[in-house]
Amino acid sequence: MLGSRVRFSCYHMYNILSKAAAKAQPSVLYCVSKQLDLTKDQKARVEKDRVIGRCSFDASGDPFGYWISTADIRFCKYDESHKIMGRTFGMCVLQDFNGLTPNILARSIETVEGGGIILVLLRDAEMWEDVFHMSMDVHKRFRTHAWQDVVGRFNERFVLSLAQTPNVLFLDSHLEVLGVSSYAFNVTPVPPSISANSPSQEELRNLKLSLRDVQPAGKLISITTTLDQAQAVLTFLDAISDKALHTTVTLTAARGRGKSAALGLAITGAIVMGYSNVYVTAPSPDNLRTVFEFVIRGFDALGFHEHQDFNIIQSENVDLQKPVVRINIFRAHRQTIQYISPTDAHKLGQAELLVIDEAAAIPLPLVKALLGPYLVFLSSTINGYEGTGRSLSLKLIKQLRQQSAHAVAAQAASQSAEKVKNEMAVANRGYLPRMPKPLTEQQAPEEVPPEETDLSATTTESTSTSTSTSTSAQPLSAPSAAAAGNIQHMISGVALSSASSLNRILREVSLEEPIRYSVGDPIESWLNELLCLNASSKLQPLKYGAPHPSECQLFYVTRDSLFSYHKLSEDLLQQIMGLLVTSHYKNSPNDLQLLSDAPAHHLFALLGPVHDLQQLPDVLVVIQVALEGKISIDAVEKMAKSHLKGEFGDLIPWTLSQQFQDNEFPSLSGARVVRIAAHPDYNRMGYASYALQELLKYYQGDIALADELVADSVAPTTEAEKKYALKSELQPRKNLPPLLLQLSQRRAEALNYVGVAYGISPEVCNFWIKNGFSPVYLRQVSSDITGEFSCIMLRQLKNLLPPKVDWLSPYVVDFRTRFSFLLGYAFRTFSTSLALRLLVPDGFYVKLFPLLTTFTGKIICRSQITGKELKLLMSQHDIRRLKS
Repeated sequence: MLGSRVRFSCYHMYNILSKAAAKAQPSVLYCVSKQLDLTKDQKARVEKDRVIGRCSFDASGDPFGYWISTADIRFCKYDESHKIMGRTFGMCVLQDFNGLTPNILARSIETVEGGGIILVLLRDAEMWEDVFHMSMDVHKRFRTHAWQDVVGRFNERFVLSLAQTPNVLFLDSHLEVLGVSSYAFNVTPVPPSISANSPSQEELRNLKLSLRDVQPAGKLISITTTLDQAQAVLTFLDAISDKALHTTVTLTAARGRGKSAALGLAITGAIVMGYSNVYVTAPSPDNLRTVFEFVIRGFDALGFHEHQDFNIIQSENVDLQKPVVRINIFRAHRQTIQYISPTDAHKLGQAELLVIDEAAAIPLPLVKALLGPYLVFLSSTINGYEGTGRSLSLKLIKQLRQQSAHAVAAQAASQSAEKVKNEMAVANRGYLPRMPKPLTEQQAPEEVPPEETDLSATTTESTSTSTSTSTSAQPLSAPSAAAAGNIQHMISGVALSSASSLNRILREVSLEEPIRYSVGDPIESWLNELLCLNASSKLQPLKYGAPHPSECQLFYVTRDSLFSYHKLSEDLLQQIMGLLVTSHYKNSPNDLQLLSDAPAHHLFALLGPVHDLQQLPDVLVVIQVALEGKISIDAVEKMAKSHLKGEFGDLIPWTLSQQFQDNEFPSLSGARVVRIAAHPDYNRMGYASYALQELLKYYQGDIALADELVADSVAPTTEAEKKYALKSELQPRKNLPPLLLQLSQRRAEALNYVGVAYGISPEVCNFWIKNGFSPVYLRQVSSDITGEFSCIMLRQLKNLLPPKVDWLSPYVVDFRTRFSFLLGYAFRTFSTSLALRLLVPDGFYVKLFPLLTTFTGKIICRSQITGKELKLLMSQHDIRRLKS
């Protein structure tokens, strides 16, 4: 909706929806950037109306005030949109367009059920070209000291995608349809639904009939809506009935598939099966409304009555609108379902079941800390716009899979040892040996009666961390005793190692069929295409096999053409985002807007050989680069005196300037490799290293330029084009530069260095050191999101720019000196191979160690040291740190 008074049309759209929906009045999600635009009188009257439960507004005189006073509206600020995850609404209003981000867009739109309405209000725009060039609130984070010109490519692609979607209407404040989309003139009534059941629905009906007499599963399954959801609930109930202490069940799905409902029904089943202490956690108590709603629905189905069998306790926090935080059950014995914050892992000492909802929105170290000796249900969205993206699947679930494999192997080894024991016993004695029972505290070894000695009983338990054994009261023959002793030792060792490792058993469940809206919902499909949420599923194997890296070529990707919404550009964009998402654990839709709009960011792609002129070559590697530096010394000194953090961007200059107390380093010009991603099916084949070396050659000037260079930006839109665009349909622009440029067709920026910042791990560290990068910084505090230590590595380029000296080596020497002393403190968890990899590349540590040994021997016998000896322990950067 376009216009200055579109906010007052929300009431009319709500009435249209209410009359069209054959059910209760729909709930509304109203999202604002800061606050709702109401006068003081309106605010006072709204608050009074909500207290006394009566509306004082006149629907004809002030329809907007009447609407917000009477409708079921959940107001939400954009920066608190994470609190609405897991909720379902009938209508969504996005008031302040300039405050929107892709994350907020995804969170809010996918809460709307099928048949609902989503209103995007464009109050500050008079024509669609204004939306293309609108300054967004997030753009201030994209500007750096040297690069200030932001281009709103994401907004343009957003509007163009809406114009190509059949389920979208463009309206003004008078509810008149604007002719900017051809679909507006072909609106047809929705055909009546056919009641024929799909095969999955028929199978679900048969499943409910087969479990009708099995309780509590039968009544809980009767509440489920899809076959996937029913099977997920059965998996949860099966894990609950096993009562294994180290089992984790993960439930992953896209939005609107019924994950929270399945968790709620599973909690009900746990209560019925006797679990006393059930804990539930999520980023906010507001995220658990659906979970607790289905817990109560499960109680109703099983004949529980509120106040008679259970009590519901709500939060007193007014800002959260009083969500349920605790349910006390006292039907058979005292049982509790309690919400806890993700940071309160220390409160889980008595837990029997822990349920983690929206796990991907919780920092990974907190999720790991929550795991313990109890049953764990973990639910998360797979598309990754909660915050941590794929860190949950690429790190935590991968680790759980490995632990589960170890547990299964240990169990198989135990069974194999048992089989060997039986075979050896039969061979030596001719019968199954009877192993002794464990001794009680009241019995001494000599008091054990011979008739109670059972050689076939073992005394190990897989759930215990200790093993008790006893000796036989009857002497065995020498061969038989030795065999029995070896077998007993073998079995005890297997059980002890299995128990001490506490490996968790992993069971994975996924949901595919949607519940909130229909299968193939056009709005969900549009959102997935716009934000590339399912780009990873579209990756295909290389059509012509894996070529040799030397046969491939690195291209510069023109972002004006990439985000122009042409079909060829969209195909390439989906491939690029698919590589970035599958190769990195920290992803969110906001990365798409950063890639499209940030002025300092550039994109490169390594493509295979051309086999078909009608199709794009295979994309093997994608490199995202951010230009940094070129900061004036005055700006650096001003920031140093004020003790403030630098601007957004320029990560390496500001960090190293503070680390080494060097105000001249930020003036250098550099490029930071934000991401480098290779095709997941062709890792470790040299493609990423080849692409990185080609990029270094490009920035070092080793690639000869062509006679005619090609511009990589679009000319500004003229006034005549703006007037024409207002009256005509929205179409992608035609005067665009080439989508792909050879490196010889574009002049590279003059740089002093290329750097990278990443969470350190042995594999990634080896990759960068192998390609000639040297470590200069390692953060002493691990990341709150991933639990890894942030590392910065640099590679100095040819001395094309001043200073034409080796300025990198002093930084590297200082880093390795400090790192060697901190290995016993902040970095004591590092493996030996990783620590040596950071120290040994040029033999620095090998040369330094004998000198340090001599120095420490001398310092004991004399009170003074020489300047040469002092330099072994303190660099010039240490002196600057002391002075600061």
